[in-house]
Amino acid sequence: MSEKRLAENLFEPTPECPSIEELVSLSESPKSGGQATPIHRHIADCPRCQAELALLTSFQEAEATPEEQADVGWVVDRLPKVAEGQPARVAAEPEPTIWVRLRSWLGQFNLFRPLPVMAAIAALVVLTIGIRELTNTAPELRAPGQTGGLIMRGGQIGLLTPLTGIDSLPAVLEWEPVAGAVRYEVIVRYVDGAEAARFTANSSHTEWPGDVRALATPGRSLFIEVAAIDPAGNQLATSGRQLLKLGDN
Repeated sequence: MSEKRLAENLFEPTPECPSIEELVSLSESPKSGGQATPIHRHIADCPRCQAELALLTSFQEAEATPEEQADVGWVVDRLPKVAEGQPARVAAEPEPTIWVRLRSWLGQFNLFRPLPVMAAIAALVVLTIGIRELTNTAPELRAPGQTGGLIMRGGQIGLLTPLTGIDSLPAVLEWEPVAGAVRYEVIVRYVDGAEAARFTANSSHTEWPGDVRALATPGRSLFIEVAAIDPAGNQLATSGRQLLKLGDN
């Protein structure tokens, strides 16, 4: 028999192994009258039960740090819904401590294989923090065309200058400002997507460069795109490709 299989057999439960409830009771109470019970004698010779009892004792002695109290409490309040598919009970009596409640819920699982349970708890904590962070900090996005404020990160820039249905190119290209942007890049493309020109503006409006004016002839189609750039050079928002065509009345 291989060493791996031997180790697996060593930690497989036997009919004599006590249940998790019996181990919990054993860990929370001393030997009856100072005498070893059959369970005590079994554990003394069973590596698996010794390991489970050690894990249980270690878990019972753990204490949540002040930073963990709020998140662990939130998770514990929702564990009954996860386990039973029912709303969390509103307790009329003083609530037990966080770790007592958590241990009670975990009692239904095999502590010798705690990784799936711990992974689920960790995922719930991370999800909680992420949801709270998004709820507290995510800006409200504004649809293109709305005015009266700044476009926030991730929104779409609305162009304020008409680009179609006009006979001549307006003197100034103007768009909605974006919060946090230090500059804007204006990209001019041919209809096949190839870049024809690119220029930079320090505010939410700019005059057309001469080379772009030369490109914008009546009947010719071009695409205009405005991108907002932050101090680190990252793109905050974009207008997407907008059609520019003169003489299309």
